[in-house]
Amino acid sequence: MRTTGWPRRAGTRARSTMAAAALAGVAASALGAAPAAAQEQAPAARPAEPAGVEEIVVSARRRDERLQDVPAAVTAFSSDTLRNLQAGSIGDIESATPNLTIHVGDASNAVIYMRGVGQIDSLAFADPGVGVYVDDVYLGRAQGAFLDVYDVDRIEVLRGPQGTLYGRNTIGGAVKFVSKPLTDAFGGEAEATVGDYGLFQAKASVNAPLVGDRLIAKAAVARIGLVTGSLNDQTNVSYAVYGQGAYKLTDRLSLTAGLRYTYENKDFSRSQKYFAATTPFPVPYGAPGLLATDISTSHDWASWSPKLGLDFHWTPDVLAYASVSRGFKSGGFDGRANDAAGAKPYNPETLWAYEVGIKSTLFERRLTANAALFWNDYRDLQLSSFVADAHGGFAALFTNAGQATMRGAELELVARPVRGLTLNLVTGYLDGRYDRYIGPGGVDISRQRKLVNAPRWDVKLGGTYRFDLGERGAITVGADAGYRSKTYPTVSSSEVLAQKGYTLVNAFARYDSPGAKWWLQVGGKNLTDRRYINQGFDLSDSLGYQLAYYGDPRTVSATLGVRF
Repeated sequence: MRTTGWPRRAGTRARSTMAAAALAGVAASALGAAPAAAQEQAPAARPAEPAGVEEIVVSARRRDERLQDVPAAVTAFSSDTLRNLQAGSIGDIESATPNLTIHVGDASNAVIYMRGVGQIDSLAFADPGVGVYVDDVYLGRAQGAFLDVYDVDRIEVLRGPQGTLYGRNTIGGAVKFVSKPLTDAFGGEAEATVGDYGLFQAKASVNAPLVGDRLIAKAAVARIGLVTGSLNDQTNVSYAVYGQGAYKLTDRLSLTAGLRYTYENKDFSRSQKYFAATTPFPVPYGAPGLLATDISTSHDWASWSPKLGLDFHWTPDVLAYASVSRGFKSGGFDGRANDAAGAKPYNPETLWAYEVGIKSTLFERRLTANAALFWNDYRDLQLSSFVADAHGGFAALFTNAGQATMRGAELELVARPVRGLTLNLVTGYLDGRYDRYIGPGGVDISRQRKLVNAPRWDVKLGGTYRFDLGERGAITVGADAGYRSKTYPTVSSSEVLAQKGYTLVNAFARYDSPGAKWWLQVGGKNLTDRRYINQGFDLSDSLGYQLAYYGDPRTVSATLGVRF
């Protein structure tokens, strides 16, 4: 569920959000670039659409290179593509990326799964399985990571372990926000959006040179929300040495090798007190009371994570690659533990990932076709579930459940058959299963469970057409339809909460003035008003009910924007 201004359907709960926390603020940079170089990035009149498919430069391997030259499964969205997706938040790139699930969780946390790897628990003690980066700064917790899409130059989605190039806990992959660059010219953008259900949003960004081309400030402001707190205290100290390099064996064959060593230590403490009903509110924690929980413990872990890959350019426009890598996600402690027995450390997750793929640009750049096959051997999955205790009451269980295997395929096609028309097809296939799942009482329940947020199929077909009006500007229209097969949003694999296959349809129309100085866009999402579940809690064992969170209903909106 997105946390925009739309109200929820009955049965959902409103949530606060820090979607703009990583985007709101002021960034300053001392630049030594020559004025001419900086001017190349200044806003300019929008050029006519090229005849071929848009070429995107990414920094997925920590250096700028063409997306089609990166020997790994990466999906990249330019600012124009994000506009055409009507992307207001990170969740709007879900259906446009194969084998990706993104939605906001119950505590404003970002629930992100790639190829069946992720973390659904909303408490801060549970490390994410997919890292989120804003301008290469790692967001260490899922809380507040469900970001708005604004003032973004591009978003890169890197699938598979990323430990040799990025930070900790990227066992499943990484989502990377890249902000629009600073320039030595004053300028900015502003936009306002209105829609049904009383929606109103205002966003703005300003770029201002303060001292010539050597000190530039930029501010981007969107929505600002709140963060909930926790009674737990978990301190994490992580040390890592990692690196990756590529060596050209021949003019067309390259070897990539990387290695990461990680050492982590976590200190966990938790205390709870009961106070008399007559105690004045707010209750000072130091006041006399019954100490019910008093836990203090620590543990450490270490891991080596290698990566090895080969890539071969059959032609300048056709690249084939193969890689093997190991991912690692830190162990920790159950933040809901009420005694020392429950606070025993759980083990880290590890994953061996095997991938082969091909990237091609064909027919004089009128078609890009990228495909990948992968096989993941996943060990010590960290899973959170809700069960009944010995007395039939509520209990939360966070454990290493066992192991799983994920194998699948991905296909991404972008075609530009004629000038102005762009067609897209994204397909993901995922065959995932538990090989072992040790449940309550030490019983293997792997045959009774399905992987969380791992639909077997996801498919999206879309297209845009830009009518060039010459001196009168341009009109762009677009539509897309995305299908996801049956999905289990809970660890319990509840059939009540399982979401059967469904399709969402979106469409938009936009007018850009001459020189793209202002624009007006109207659009609609979920036009068929499909009701679908994307988050849930199975509390049937203890409390006797199950709780479902639904995605947004049909929504329509209009946005007016200006550049200056």
